[in-house]
Amino acid sequence: MISTLLTVVILCSNANWQHSERCIAPVDYFVVEENGESWGFLTSGVQFTQRNVSNELGARLQRFQLEDAYWFVTDKGVIEATTETEALSIYLTR
Repeated sequence: MISTLLTVVILCSNANWQHSERCIAPVDYFVVEENGESWGFLTSGVQFTQRNVSNELGARLQRFQLEDAYWFVTDKGVIEATTETEALSIYLTR
């Protein structure tokens, strides 16, 4: 009999990231760019990015992405939305 080990990696998603040790691992390192955007890696090897969302209203809105999980970071708090337009709309109502 031959025994094999199967390892399955479940990507970070909006549904699981708060409960996955892989997705909530400590930050290994990160870089902040001159434009305020950042990126880096967790100790689990998961990459994250925080990118500016361009808009004509001057709203400070950034999309934070952790594999398939994402949310928007603003000067008015964190916004959970499915699109940048929806996030901007929520931002403007706060």
